[in-house]
Amino acid sequence: IFISIFIAFILFAVPTSSKIVSFGGFYTLFTEKMPEFEMKDGKLVSDKSFEMKLSNLNIVMDTELDQFRFGDFDTNGIYLAIGSKYTKFIQLYDIKDDSSYNEVYNYPNTFLFVNGFDNGVLVNMIPLIYIMLFISFVVVAAYVAFKYLICSILYAFISRSLTNISKLPMTFKDAFHLCFYSQTISMILINVNMAVGCPVYPLFMSIIGIIIT
Repeated sequence: IFISIFIAFILFAVPTSSKIVSFGGFYTLFTEKMPEFEMKDGKLVSDKSFEMKLSNLNIVMDTELDQFRFGDFDTNGIYLAIGSKYTKFIQLYDIKDDSSYNEVYNYPNTFLFVNGFDNGVLVNMIPLIYIMLFISFVVVAAYVAFKYLICSILYAFISRSLTNISKLPMTFKDAFHLCFYSQTISMILINVNMAVGCPVYPLFMSIIGIIIT
């Protein structure tokens, strides 16, 4: 459990916290960084456009456009594109090739936002956002625990088979404990490498982890 929490802290809590601190917290983001906007008469209205990058996701808002289309983007990437009437999640691999333009989802703003939705509503949602982030942290920790539990079971079957051949006195429980704890160092190395942007090629690091295990 401790290792799972530690890895979830490295993979999720640290980068998320650093990003929140970088824009001064959600209150500063919603009241100072973002322009004033409001959902009015079925349209989102704002006094200026807004752009923000969260990891690989680009968030763009321009209410002078009813909706974003191919040709409205300057760079390749993944976009959450908010117009006055439609909000889209877009994958764009080549700004010169319309076949690389993919709208993952496209919803009318009347479906997503109620009339009167504005910066103040987002400020009131800050406690809910932190609750959702905590739930996400728990989910990441549970995923890590499940992943390495399954790996330990697989390694234990292999280890148990080898000890049967060599006639070594080892139960499956002993093999499981051995395989679980032997993954600790490789788990930390692989996930720290991921957290800092993979300075070591992921496949190479995985091979090192398997050798250590």
